[in-house]
Amino acid sequence: MLKGNHLDTCKLHFFFLILHSLKKSFEEAMSVKKIKFDQISSAYGMVHCLKQPHRQEIIELLHKHLSMTAADIAERLGVEATLAHHHLGVLVQNGLVDVTKHSTSVYQLNYLKLTQVIASLKALG
Repeated sequence: MLKGNHLDTCKLHFFFLILHSLKKSFEEAMSVKKIKFDQISSAYGMVHCLKQPHRQEIIELLHKHLSMTAADIAERLGVEATLAHHHLGVLVQNGLVDVTKHSTSVYQLNYLKLTQVIASLKALG
């Protein structure tokens, strides 16, 4: 019967075996598709950014209206301005939306970045 530290050592060894197996499977999958880790990481970041329904709605609004203020977006979404600003900030940080500051901030879609994201996601297959 295994006790104390020996049991912990066995669990740790088993964990490393699983990790090694996963790493090997991941490397094989990467070599088959010739996908770089940074492509996967970037795609994951974009999917994570775009999975939020309010952000999807913001992209649709900006596509339809070309440019809008955060207040206009908040009103159309029926949310508080702070929530709209939060989601716009995430979209700006990920490069999907550009902001131009006049007397108030005006937001527009970055169509070049959106095209690149779509191409990257298609490449992942």
